[in-house]
Amino acid sequence: PRAGRAQLIVLDVAGRRVCTLLDASLVAGPHEFEWDGRDEGGAVTAAGLYWAKLEAAGGAVSRRLVRVR
Repeated sequence: PRAGRAQLIVLDVAGRRVCTLLDASLVAGPHEFEWDGRDEGGAVTAAGLYWAKLEAAGGAVSRRLVRVR
């Protein structure tokens, strides 16, 4: 872990950006972010499958999210 720019976005199953949770420089160490299930415009998203994509330190990782109501 090291300090640097990070971007955390939520994507729908088609790969379209739903919202950006983080786009900033962070200090080294663990961080937590919570998605409230809303899109960029503040509308509540539908139940279903989404992806969280984190890009930081020259790499990227994605994790599956399942939104239920």
